[in-house]
Amino acid sequence: MLPSPKLHSYIGFAIRKRAVVWGADQVVRAKGVALILATDTINRTSRGELQRLADSRHIPLVWVDDELLRESTHKLNCKCVGITDVNLAKATLSQLTRIGEEKE
Repeated sequence: MLPSPKLHSYIGFAIRKRAVVWGADQVVRAKGVALILATDTINRTSRGELQRLADSRHIPLVWVDDELLRESTHKLNCKCVGITDVNLAKATLSQLTRIGEEKE
């Protein structure tokens, strides 16, 4: 995915607002997650757990590049984040959708 300044801003706002859950294990345990962003290099067990969680709770799950998540969160080994703020989750998802449409 191509970098998007708005996408980085929305994720940064969520981090500053403390509306981010870090890591697949924490995302699975957390309540109120509105959007899950995970890298395609996450391990198979976590991938399955996240997919089941997204399906059962009807949470959007977006697979992104390592680079995009690293640049957005400013963390080197970040493989998964959950955004708990509904409005920031919607804004982030709309930017990801726009990036996906531009890529095609």
